[in-house]
Amino acid sequence: MKKNYLHERKAHLPFVLALGLIAAPIPALAETEAPHADAVATVNQQKVTISGIVKDEAGEPIIGASVIEKGNAMNGVITDLDGRFSLSLSGNAVDISYVGYKTQTINLKAGVREYNVVLHEDTEMLDEVVVVGYGVQKKSNLTGSVASVDSKVLDTRPVSSVSAALAGQMPGVTAIQSSGAPGSQASSITIRGKNSINAASPLVIVDGVPGSMNTIDPADIESLTVLKDAASAAIYGVQAANGVILITTKQGKKGDKTRINYSGTFSWASPVAKREYVNAYEFATLYNEATYNENPNAPLPFTEEQIEQYRTGALPSTDWYDAAFKKNAFEQMHNVSISGGSEKTTYNGSLGYTKQNGLTDEIDYSRFNARMNLTSDINKYLTVGMNASGYRGVSQDAWNGFINVVQGVSRQYPTDPVYNEDGTFYYSGKDNPVAVQGGKSGFKRNTQQELNLNTFATIHILPELSVKGVYSVRNYTSNQDGFKRHFSYGNEVSSFDSGLREGYDKYYTHNYYTGQVLINYNKTFGKHTIGALAGFESYEHIYKYTEATRKGGGSDELGESLNTLDESSQKNSDGGYEMARLSYFGRIQYDYLGKYLFEANLRSDASSRFPKDNRWGVFPAFSAGWRISEESFVKDNIDWLSNLKLRLGWGKTGNEELDANDIYPAVPTYAYGSYMFGNTLYSTAYESRYVNYNLQWATVTNYEVALEGGFLNNMLGFELAVYKKKTNDMLLYMPIQGVIGMSAPAQNAGNVENTGFDLNLFHNKNIGKD
Repeated sequence: MKKNYLHERKAHLPFVLALGLIAAPIPALAETEAPHADAVATVNQQKVTISGIVKDEAGEPIIGASVIEKGNAMNGVITDLDGRFSLSLSGNAVDISYVGYKTQTINLKAGVREYNVVLHEDTEMLDEVVVVGYGVQKKSNLTGSVASVDSKVLDTRPVSSVSAALAGQMPGVTAIQSSGAPGSQASSITIRGKNSINAASPLVIVDGVPGSMNTIDPADIESLTVLKDAASAAIYGVQAANGVILITTKQGKKGDKTRINYSGTFSWASPVAKREYVNAYEFATLYNEATYNENPNAPLPFTEEQIEQYRTGALPSTDWYDAAFKKNAFEQMHNVSISGGSEKTTYNGSLGYTKQNGLTDEIDYSRFNARMNLTSDINKYLTVGMNASGYRGVSQDAWNGFINVVQGVSRQYPTDPVYNEDGTFYYSGKDNPVAVQGGKSGFKRNTQQELNLNTFATIHILPELSVKGVYSVRNYTSNQDGFKRHFSYGNEVSSFDSGLREGYDKYYTHNYYTGQVLINYNKTFGKHTIGALAGFESYEHIYKYTEATRKGGGSDELGESLNTLDESSQKNSDGGYEMARLSYFGRIQYDYLGKYLFEANLRSDASSRFPKDNRWGVFPAFSAGWRISEESFVKDNIDWLSNLKLRLGWGKTGNEELDANDIYPAVPTYAYGSYMFGNTLYSTAYESRYVNYNLQWATVTNYEVALEGGFLNNMLGFELAVYKKKTNDMLLYMPIQGVIGMSAPAQNAGNVENTGFDLNLFHNKNIGKD
């Protein structure tokens, strides 16, 4: 069981249960010391059964640690809920391992069948390999600014969106959540400031291809890496101006027994700041005072007798906030996964469910997630795999929705009652925030669905040379529909009528197609290590939409359908666009003795959004590193210094961000209209805006110098990076005279400069048992 977590916004009660091929519990064992490596039992052909318990350095049992017969990966178990195991084997040793800890080999001692094992944290292993553009790399050899978040951190944060979970996790990465509404809790993310006034969102890569982080169940994430500078991000070229976020989802492990895991989170959300409203006595007193100050001769709204009755409680005082809103909202998240693998095939599948209630009964959000990752070695030359995922999320609210309730609470007087004397809702000329609830006003709903299929095949030509092909299809749809019902409340003195019934149905679909060919070469020649990457990528985005609305007519008894509304009021529209990019890229990495590091990246991108003559952009980057701690004059004399590395970087990235609907800024576009000539109405087509045939990429140039340090076997450390980013030829819409009759074209007309530093202090050791 995980411990309880207290969040500023929520009381978080998570729990995780791991099930699988778990050995049956065995009786408590005496605290015996693990046998020394010299004392080896001779058990070659005869099978023996050993048992024991695996703990961490704090003495806590480790659940799910792998206990595998050495030399026979098919024979193994995992520890149970008490950290215990039992295993029959023919060999002389077992390997015991767990993520984040050093693997320990236990050599069997003759006559000993029970073993107590303590695993020690491997702080170097935790950060040994990080995901970078189109590959992985040892963190010790990184020359760019790369930050990562442990998946365990995401598991412990009671939020449904990955972007919200990143708040406060990495220096230079800002996550701002502007809404706490169900289904709208995603954060806007900026990396080292804004590079353009048009857009600041980083590129998100999921399992190697562009995707969205907020459609992923956080429990499915294996690693999350942020490329913050051009030296690390330039491999993504035009898409990397605002930084890159790389997400890899969980995979099975070779030789691992089948494991079933369940995680659940239950929480209660409440506002972090509640407005304090005056009561009826205070309101009446202040209202009289304001009236008198405005006009001393005006009659006062409240008599002294009424004010005294409000003070004593003889006349009621309405707390509209408590009347309209619930005290808190219940939220829950669940995830069930199954993973495992043989010597050739690995698999990981999961199902997730999220449900968020709101502070009113009519606003809520629900989401289902599914994922399946498969990888198989067909033979020693060919590996194939598939990552398939999907989700369906539904957010809904009343037609007179949550915002209308908030406005009603702010506008109502505490001297106004919720109900009339006859039990009907009171209407004072302002919306009664209680009366509009209960489904009376109708509904607004947004149903979002996404399907992803990512297939790949890797040909291992030589041990150091491989070719990988990737093809990805992503389909995203959003169906927005709503229906306004006719309703009324109040009495003969004052009443409210909602007016004509109306409805809408809007359907948006996006299809994304990504193809990649990646050639990787990695080779060590004595003291020299070389890594090379060459790649090709094509990307296509096709968008279509259809919208329909009707208004008036019919009765609510006929149901909530557009067909029940006035056909003559019908309005329809449809449209869409297509855009594409083509890219070539490469990277060279070199290190000498693991001390002197160099990396060069180059990417060339072409986009359909630019004129033919300016379509291609080239984005280079160079970086270097010096691992000072590996020099003999440091390594042989300073035992407490684990790591000291100096980094330098320079690079360029591109930006094509314009208005989301301005897909063809370099192509003449036409609009349709109607004009009256004489007594006849003619349909016409006309050029709607000027075209800038000189439009080109905006370019962001990045400079960085950084120093990394680690002490006491990297138990303590820091990373300080100083950077400067400058955007040239920013894409803007400059104002033009309205008399011209056309809208302004996009222009390269702006510059932006960001300077700053990132400072990260870390500690890599648990204190105490928790």
